[in-house]
Amino acid sequence: MPEAGSPDVPFPVAALPPGSYLAISHATADFSPEEIESVAGPTRHAGVTFAPRTQAEVAAFLEGLDLVEPGVVLFLAWRPDGEPPADPRAAYNYAALGRNH
Repeated sequence: MPEAGSPDVPFPVAALPPGSYLAISHATADFSPEEIESVAGPTRHAGVTFAPRTQAEVAAFLEGLDLVEPGVVLFLAWRPDGEPPADPRAAYNYAALGRNH
C-alpha cells in the first residue's frame, strides 16, 4: 500500500462485481499521534509498512462505492452491539463498508 498521504488507491474498485461489498478497517493517528508513533516507529524499524491514515484518506479507498451507514467512522462506533462505547477513540482505527452499484 502507498504511504500515508499518497493519492493512490491501490484497490481496483471497478473490478468488484455489482452488488458486492468492500469492508475496510484502518489505523489512524487523528486523535493520538504520540501513541500511534510509539507503535509505528518500532514496526517500521522491523521492516513492516505502517501507514496510519486520516478519515479522508480512508474514505478515498471507497471512492466509487456507496457507503453503508454510518459511513467512515471510528471502529468502535461502527454499528456497536448494545450501547455505544464510552470512548470510541480507544481503538485508533476507522471502519467502513462500501457497496458497488
